[in-house]
Amino acid sequence: MTRSSLLTPELCAAAFELVRPAIEQHFAPDGLFESSFGELVVLDPTREYGPEYAGGSEDPAFVRDVVLWSHSFGERSEWPFEYDVVARAKAYMSFKYRLPSQTIVRDLPYLLESGMTKFGGSAIDASGRLVIACGGAEQSHFDTYVCDLLLGAIRALSISAQAEVDAQEDELWMP
Repeated sequence: MTRSSLLTPELCAAAFELVRPAIEQHFAPDGLFESSFGELVVLDPTREYGPEYAGGSEDPAFVRDVVLWSHSFGERSEWPFEYDVVARAKAYMSFKYRLPSQTIVRDLPYLLESGMTKFGGSAIDASGRLVIACGGAEQSHFDTYVCDLLLGAIRALSISAQAEVDAQEDELWMP
């Protein structure tokens, strides 16, 4: 399966720039999140969970094939915790079950498997395919807030990109 022609790492980075001020103010040392460290992860919505990804969030196949984009907050060498590992674990859980990780943890704990994180903090679009996860805020609902901000920005930029494709009257196919 190939990656989306519209959702690229570059589009994710541009979307992040739209919401960066709202997010980074909370990751500041005196911010709402009580942490200046964290990780934000976007998964490729064209990928589907299958046996090749059963190895979990740290399996090289998952990281290589499914993780589309990520962004770190704070100097990684100063991180007191592996926020990137937790963010990928939240993303993996949502990727596998197509539900927000906090829904699984809070309402469907019987889906949790050995090695899965006990923390929530992801967002999924209406299709159940675009997964964004964050690790770093002291409380999972703040991680979810960050994911929701980025999800909205990605959706807006993707719709704008599609409008540009639609405007090309002589082109019948996606680039």
